[in-house]
Amino acid sequence: MRRMGMVAVAALAGCSTLTQRPGPYEVRGIAEITSFQCARERVSALGYNVVSNDGQSFRAERVSEGTSSRVYGYLSVSIYPDAGGRELFSARAERVVDPRDPRVAPAPGPAGPPVLGPQPPRAPRPVYTRERDRVTPGETAGHARQLVRACTRGEVPGGATA
Repeated sequence: MRRMGMVAVAALAGCSTLTQRPGPYEVRGIAEITSFQCARERVSALGYNVVSNDGQSFRAERVSEGTSSRVYGYLSVSIYPDAGGRELFSARAERVVDPRDPRVAPAPGPAGPPVLGPQPPRAPRPVYTRERDRVTPGETAGHARQLVRACTRGEVPGGATA
Protein backbone atom coordinates (compact mmCIF):
# COMPACT_ATOMS: atom_id res chain seq x y z
CA MET A 1 0.00 0.00 0.00
CA ARG A 2 2.79 2.36 0.91
CA ARG A 3 4.55 1.53 -2.34
CA MET A 4 1.41 2.44 -4.35
CA GLY A 5 1.34 5.83 -2.62
CA MET A 6 4.95 6.46 -3.62
CA VAL A 7 4.17 5.51 -7.23
CA ALA A 8 1.16 7.87 -7.26
CA VAL A 9 3.26 10.73 -5.87
CA ALA A 10 5.96 10.09 -8.49
CA ALA A 11 3.35 10.04 -11.26
CA LEU A 12 1.86 13.33 -10.08
CA ALA A 13 5.30 14.91 -9.92
CA GLY A 14 5.98 13.73 -13.46
CA CYS A 15 2.72 15.22 -14.69
CA SER A 16 3.45 18.56 -13.06
CA THR A 17 6.84 18.79 -14.71
CA LEU A 18 5.32 18.05 -18.11
CA THR A 19 2.97 21.02 -17.85
CA GLN A 20 5.67 23.52 -16.94
CA ARG A 21 7.20 25.59 -19.71
CA PRO A 22 10.91 25.05 -20.15
CA GLY A 23 13.01 27.95 -19.01
CA PRO A 24 16.34 29.27 -20.20
CA TYR A 25 19.61 27.53 -19.39
CA GLU A 26 22.40 29.58 -17.85
CA VAL A 27 26.00 28.70 -17.17
CA ARG A 28 28.60 30.95 -15.51
CA GLY A 29 32.38 31.10 -15.49
CA ILE A 30 35.16 33.37 -14.27
CA ALA A 31 35.79 36.02 -16.92
CA GLU A 32 39.14 36.93 -18.39
CA ILE A 33 40.09 40.17 -20.14
CA THR A 34 39.41 38.61 -23.55
CA SER A 35 36.21 36.73 -22.60
CA PHE A 36 33.77 39.17 -24.20
CA GLN A 37 35.56 39.35 -27.56
CA CYS A 38 36.14 35.60 -27.51
CA ALA A 39 32.41 34.99 -26.98
CA ARG A 40 31.46 37.31 -29.87
CA GLU A 41 33.80 35.48 -32.22
CA ARG A 42 32.61 32.03 -31.08
CA VAL A 43 28.94 33.00 -31.36
CA SER A 44 29.48 34.16 -34.93
CA ALA A 45 31.35 30.94 -35.75
CA LEU A 46 28.35 28.96 -34.43
CA GLY A 47 26.05 30.75 -36.90
CA TYR A 48 24.41 33.30 -34.59
CA ASN A 49 23.89 36.97 -35.47
CA VAL A 50 24.44 39.55 -32.73
CA VAL A 51 21.19 41.51 -32.47
CA SER A 52 22.08 43.80 -29.54
CA ASN A 53 25.31 44.82 -27.83
CA ASP A 54 25.91 47.37 -25.06
CA GLY A 55 29.60 46.70 -24.44
CA GLN A 56 29.14 44.48 -21.36
CA SER A 57 26.45 42.16 -22.70
CA PHE A 58 25.12 41.03 -26.03
CA ARG A 59 22.28 38.92 -27.40
CA ALA A 60 22.66 36.73 -30.45
CA GLU A 61 20.01 34.93 -32.49
CA ARG A 62 20.03 31.97 -34.85
CA VAL A 63 16.96 31.02 -36.88
CA SER A 64 16.30 27.48 -38.11
CA GLU A 65 13.51 26.77 -40.56
CA GLY A 66 11.50 23.60 -40.02
CA THR A 67 8.66 22.17 -42.08
CA SER A 68 5.97 23.40 -39.72
CA SER A 69 7.75 25.92 -37.51
CA ARG A 70 10.58 28.38 -37.22
CA VAL A 71 12.97 27.84 -34.29
CA TYR A 72 14.81 30.80 -32.77
CA GLY A 73 17.92 30.05 -30.72
CA TYR A 74 19.10 32.85 -28.44
CA LEU A 75 22.42 33.23 -26.63
CA SER A 76 22.79 36.10 -24.17
CA VAL A 77 26.27 36.80 -22.83
CA SER A 78 27.09 39.22 -20.03
CA ILE A 79 30.02 40.04 -17.78
CA TYR A 80 29.37 41.39 -14.30
CA PRO A 81 31.10 41.59 -10.89
CA ASP A 82 30.13 39.19 -8.10
CA ALA A 83 30.19 39.90 -4.36
CA GLY A 84 33.74 38.52 -4.07
CA GLY A 85 35.17 41.05 -6.53
CA ARG A 86 35.58 38.61 -9.42
CA GLU A 87 34.24 39.31 -12.90
CA LEU A 88 31.74 36.62 -13.85
CA PHE A 89 30.85 35.55 -17.37
CA SER A 90 27.27 34.42 -17.90
CA ALA A 91 26.00 32.61 -21.00
CA ARG A 92 22.22 32.16 -21.14
CA ALA A 93 20.56 29.92 -23.75
CA GLU A 94 16.95 29.59 -24.81
CA ARG A 95 14.97 28.41 -27.81
CA VAL A 96 11.58 29.59 -28.97
CA VAL A 97 9.35 27.98 -31.58
CA ASP A 98 7.14 30.15 -33.76
CA PRO A 99 4.66 27.71 -35.29
CA ARG A 100 3.24 28.40 -38.71
CA ASP A 101 -0.53 28.12 -38.77
CA PRO A 102 -1.40 25.42 -41.32
CA ARG A 103 -4.95 26.79 -41.55
CA VAL A 104 -3.84 29.98 -43.25
CA ALA A 105 -3.84 29.25 -46.96
CA PRO A 106 -1.28 30.80 -49.31
CA ALA A 107 -2.38 33.63 -51.58
CA PRO A 108 -4.77 32.42 -54.29
CA GLY A 109 -3.48 31.91 -57.83
CA PRO A 110 -4.93 33.45 -60.95
CA ALA A 111 -8.73 33.57 -61.11
CA GLY A 112 -10.48 30.94 -63.21
CA PRO A 113 -13.46 31.51 -65.48
CA PRO A 114 -16.38 33.36 -63.87
CA VAL A 115 -19.07 31.19 -62.28
CA LEU A 116 -22.64 32.09 -63.23
CA GLY A 117 -25.44 31.77 -60.73
CA PRO A 118 -25.57 32.20 -56.96
CA GLN A 119 -22.24 32.14 -55.17
CA PRO A 120 -21.79 29.90 -52.12
CA PRO A 121 -21.13 31.79 -48.88
CA ARG A 122 -17.47 32.27 -48.12
CA ALA A 123 -16.06 30.84 -44.93
CA PRO A 124 -14.35 33.48 -42.79
CA ARG A 125 -10.58 33.38 -43.02
CA PRO A 126 -9.17 31.86 -39.83
CA VAL A 127 -7.29 34.16 -37.49
CA TYR A 128 -3.69 33.34 -36.65
CA THR A 129 -3.96 32.50 -32.95
CA ARG A 130 -0.94 30.39 -32.09
CA GLU A 131 1.83 32.15 -30.20
CA ARG A 132 5.51 31.52 -29.86
CA ASP A 133 6.35 28.79 -27.36
CA ARG A 134 9.55 28.40 -25.36
CA VAL A 135 10.99 24.91 -25.69
CA THR A 136 13.92 23.15 -24.05
CA PRO A 137 17.22 24.88 -24.85
CA GLY A 138 18.56 21.80 -26.65
CA GLU A 139 21.69 22.46 -28.70
CA THR A 140 21.67 26.12 -27.69
CA ALA A 141 22.53 25.04 -24.12
CA GLY A 142 25.49 23.13 -25.55
CA HIS A 143 26.62 26.30 -27.30
CA ALA A 144 26.44 28.21 -24.00
CA ARG A 145 28.63 25.55 -22.33
CA GLN A 146 31.09 25.79 -25.24
CA LEU A 147 31.38 29.55 -24.70
CA VAL A 148 32.16 29.12 -21.01
CA ARG A 149 34.74 26.40 -21.68
CA ALA A 150 36.46 28.35 -24.46
CA CYS A 151 36.28 31.92 -23.15
CA THR A 152 36.67 31.75 -19.35
CA ARG A 153 39.05 30.41 -16.72
CA GLY A 154 36.50 27.74 -15.87
CA GLU A 155 32.92 27.18 -14.83
CA VAL A 156 31.81 28.50 -11.48
CA PRO A 157 30.78 25.54 -9.25
CA GLY A 158 27.00 25.42 -9.18
CA GLY A 159 26.98 27.96 -11.98
CA ALA A 160 24.64 26.10 -14.32
CA THR A 161 20.89 26.55 -13.96
CA ALA A 162 18.11 25.13 -16.05
